[in-house]
Amino acid sequence: MNPDALAAAHALPDRWLAAFNAADLAAITALYVPDARLWGTTAPQAIDHPTGVRAYFARVFDLHPRPRMVLIERRGRALGDGVVIQSGRYDLELAPGRVLAARFTLVLRLEADAPVAPGAGIASWRIVEHHSSAVPDPPDPWRRDCHSALTGILR
Repeated sequence: MNPDALAAAHALPDRWLAAFNAADLAAITALYVPDARLWGTTAPQAIDHPTGVRAYFARVFDLHPRPRMVLIERRGRALGDGVVIQSGRYDLELAPGRVLAARFTLVLRLEADAPVAPGAGIASWRIVEHHSSAVPDPPDPWRRDCHSALTGILR
C-alpha cells in the first residue's frame, strides 16, 4: 500500500477524535461509509444505517455536560490493499471527575474512487466498522490476578 495513503489511514482516528470533542456532527458522520456498522460505547445494539449513526452522535453531543475523549493508545495495520484496522484505548470523560476507560476497533476502507497517489488525503478513508466498549472490571480476584500476570507478559 502507498505509504502516504497508509499514513492517512493511521491519522483518521485523530480526525475522528477532533470531530467528537468539537461535537461536530457533520464532520464525524462524514467519516463513515453510508452502510457502516457502528456499535457505540453506550449503544444497546449495533447501528447499520446512516440515519442511525447520525442519531447516535446527535444524542451523545446533546448530553450536558458533553462528553470528551482522550486517546490513550492505538495501533494500526494494513489488512490488505485499501483496508486498515485501527484499535486502541481511550478515556471518555462523562462529567468532571467521571471517566470511563474504553476500547475501540475501526475498520477503514480506502474509497474506490479516491486517489492513492502520494499526498492522498485523509478524506479518502472511511470507517466501515466501528466497535467501542467500556473496559470491564475484572469480576473476581482470580481473574484480576490473571489479568495482572498477563499484562506483565504482554508488555
